[in-house]
Amino acid sequence: MQRACFSVCASCSVGDLVCQTLNSSQYDARRTAGFAASGLFVLGPLSYAILSHATVLVPGSSTRSVVARIATIQAVEPLRLGSFLAGTVLFSGRGLEEAIDKVRADTLPTTVRSWAVFTPFLFLTFRFMRPENRVPLMACVGACWNSYMSWVSHRT
Repeated sequence: MQRACFSVCASCSVGDLVCQTLNSSQYDARRTAGFAASGLFVLGPLSYAILSHATVLVPGSSTRSVVARIATIQAVEPLRLGSFLAGTVLFSGRGLEEAIDKVRADTLPTTVRSWAVFTPFLFLTFRFMRPENRVPLMACVGACWNSYMSWVSHRT
């Protein structure tokens, strides 16, 4: 689990750096630290737990098993993303009320976009790749996604 959490933390750091580079004239290290902390302490453990439990609940690599596993993962995606959005707001030093507002405003549209982005990649990785080869692909997709998540998390 530690490797997964640190991988997500690194992916969040890269994602926020890219987002700030594209959207700002100044780099805010505190913002990156808050986003990375939310990745390390919220998104990393949740993602690891969800993927691990889904693999145990729905074993196998047949198309039917993979589709069922992805459906299981995607069913809890609103909880995962809502927690991450709230964590990002709180780790950035903003208040609980702002975190609740962020979750209410952005969880559903972000979840729908996540389903559109990750479903094809999850299918490819679970159906055609060995477990040890899944991490590089998902890390690349995750870094791109985390640039988007950084934008969502920090827009007002």
